[in-house]
Amino acid sequence: MTNPATNIPANLESDFNRDRFLFGADVGFWFFDSVTGKMSADVHWLSALGYSSTDIAESMPSWRDFIHPDDLPILEARLLDLFQERSAVYVLEHRIRTKWGDWRWFLSRGKIDKRDAEGHPTLAVGICLDI
Repeated sequence: MTNPATNIPANLESDFNRDRFLFGADVGFWFFDSVTGKMSADVHWLSALGYSSTDIAESMPSWRDFIHPDDLPILEARLLDLFQERSAVYVLEHRIRTKWGDWRWFLSRGKIDKRDAEGHPTLAVGICLDI
């Protein structure tokens, strides 16, 4: 059976299958909470960089430690633009350090997904594509 709204077969609309599509396309997804400053990423994306969720929790004090020092100011400025609503979409090509110490280029895109009671953005979600 096909969902008439999306034209996608019902058996492919589950979270499990959505994860399979992301895996097949080599796309990772991330969340950034502006209230806590916490950045989270999916396990597939972390494993492509050589990390497990345990590695991140135990050895990485901050998601900023992953970002190339030359790219970090631009990344932070683009996130600020997104959360201050000067931009509707976050888009950036940047480098991320792997567990082995080398740098890989990624294209990240994201949008605001959640707002607080006053309408201020609190959560951005996006994807990260190895380029």
